[in-house]
Amino acid sequence: LLKHDKVLSKKPPPSHLKAVPDYLLDPVTEEARKIVKLSRAAMPKAGSSRRHHGSKGKFRRSKDPLKTFSAE
Repeated sequence: LLKHDKVLSKKPPPSHLKAVPDYLLDPVTEEARKIVKLSRAAMPKAGSSRRHHGSKGKFRRSKDPLKTFSAE
């Protein structure tokens, strides 16, 4: 059997084709889109659990072997 619902390309669709006019969408698709939108909004964002502070510069300097090298 042929599967016609396979992904044809890994590239994202062009920006001018992303917005589909309302008159082309059937009511079932519209309801499914609303459900998916609500479920995605309820999920936490992937990077929100990590908090980055401003100590990145100090961390890089301390890891630099030429800055931490002492010839005593």
